[in-house]
Amino acid sequence: MDIFFEPFSGEGFCIEVGFFDTVLEIKEKIQKYQNIPVAAQTLIFNGEVLQDESNVHSSDLVHNSYIQLISSCPEKPATKAESSPPLSPAASRVQLLINIPTSKSQQFPLCMHSRGTIRELKENIHAVMETLCVQQLVLYSDGSELQDHWSLHQSGLSDGSEIDVGFMAGAMGSSCFKKLKVIVVLPRCGGKKTAVEVNGSDKVRVLRMELDKLQKCLQFYLPKDGYYFIYKEHVMDEDRSFRWHHVGQGDTIDISPTSISTHWP
Repeated sequence: MDIFFEPFSGEGFCIEVGFFDTVLEIKEKIQKYQNIPVAAQTLIFNGEVLQDESNVHSSDLVHNSYIQLISSCPEKPATKAESSPPLSPAASRVQLLINIPTSKSQQFPLCMHSRGTIRELKENIHAVMETLCVQQLVLYSDGSELQDHWSLHQSGLSDGSEIDVGFMAGAMGSSCFKKLKVIVVLPRCGGKKTAVEVNGSDKVRVLRMELDKLQKCLQFYLPKDGYYFIYKEHVMDEDRSFRWHHVGQGDTIDISPTSISTHWP
């Protein structure tokens, strides 16, 4: 199967992997084809850091899955031009270790310019972990809260510094995903369509619940004997998210009865 990788910077790429390949074996393939050392790689799928001992099957990876790839700051060999004069601490790049407070105590490296601000650091964390809203993040170093307008250098952060991620009161559990507006088509109601807003991280079954709510006020009808959701000519797995199905903004989802004999009121 093919797996797509999205680096934090640079162009994405695709690698063929086996169904029972371990994450470590996948990293070894990335090292072989992309020249990124295994030890420098962190792979993130659906907001979770993939552990080396896990395999493709246990990680719920499927054909054409997208994985985020974070690599440590590359160590470039020094040249004469680079060795004189040395860069000042305020003009260097640093690799930070970001600690996410989940049940699995996730940690991943993040490379930034030391002149970057804490606000920019929050935005970079959000770019990696979309479930974490920039406005809801509170960052700490050695127990002290970091202010948005401070630079990394002013905050005393250096290569290898650990950043603990916290959340504003009441923010934990709230959704940060941009709302997706999907268009649901009822083919036996004169091609009637209705727009429904969902989160990209929602499981598809949420759409069924939203339609049940809308059905009463919008006066449209659903098959009484059951139905499937069809996206791009494929039946959707309702236990998977819209993002897993690669549903985009404004995409169309069709409703199909479970059988030809299904009764439409």
